Amino acid sequence: MKYVNLTVVILSLFFFSCKKDVVSEKPVVSEKKIPVSFSLNDFIQKVSDVDNGKKAKATARSGSLNGISNIYYAVYSASGSKMSSLNQSSSDANFGTIADSLPIGSYTAIILAADAPLIFTAGTNISEASLTASYLSSTFLLPYPNTFCKKVSFDVSGNGMSVNGNVVLERLMGKLKIDVLDVFAVPGYIKVKIEGESVGYNFNTMTPVQDLTSGLGMWLTQIDTGAPNGLFGSTVMNTTQTFTVTITRHDTVFDQVVETKVIRNVRVYPNKQTTLTGYLNSANGSVKTGFEVAVDQTWGEGPASTF
Repeated sequence: MKYVNLTVVILSLFFFSCKKDVVSEKPVVSEKKIPVSFSLNDFIQKVSDVDNGKKAKATARSGSLNGISNIYYAVYSASGSKMSSLNQSSSDANFGTIADSLPIGSYTAIILAADAPLIFTAGTNISEASLTASYLSSTFLLPYPNTFCKKVSFDVSGNGMSVNGNVVLERLMGKLKIDVLDVFAVPGYIKVKIEGESVGYNFNTMTPVQDLTSGLGMWLTQIDTGAPNGLFGSTVMNTTQTFTVTITRHDTVFDQVVETKVIRNVRVYPNKQTTLTGYLNSANGSVKTGFEVAVDQTWGEGPASTF
């Protein structure tokens, strides 16, 4: 009897020791995500008309994305890792509303809107978030589309987002307007070269990307029809450093430069228009021998100058 009891005890100990080695696996539960959304339907765009050197009143369009064709969105975690990104075009049914879902945590979102497609890189980290210029050739850039941006920091909790999802974007670039006042008797054409334009934009630091050694610029041309040659205009992303504008007039027969004007230390500012006004031929301007520079605040607008 004692032998049987001893056997039962040994078997019982063996059974419980084996049972202790078995580890039950917990079911994998995915991290809960909270819906978040941003609306650009309250997007306010400032517009202004500048005529004959007079400052026009700025008007605001609320609740309108008229003229905007593309929207870009990317969101990053507190460590900088990209969580998600998306692009929208004006043909999308949900254009202007961004819907996402994120785990509880702290985030930074970058939202862009433009009147033409952009070369936007979300990257895998916020340090790589950037805008790149389009090139007309290996040495010259095309003007940037009219681009607006907002960088939003927010928290996500069980109660949702810590910020209001209605987003008002701000224009990234400035605008340069050149008003050539000469009336030429002989037909020709005018070229405007803007040296020192930015090759991109860094959304981590929110600053334009400069490449001062490359001599990049933009050519803007307008045919001379024997009338005042004003109203050259272009967006300029370089809003942090001065640049040089070279205006040349060419004849249409031999494509020779017949007049040149170099304007140095020109500067534009975000959401402002800088205007250069003057004559290529000093004799046409009587006592005015240089371009006048003025900043118009209503684009918002920037300085004006006479050449």
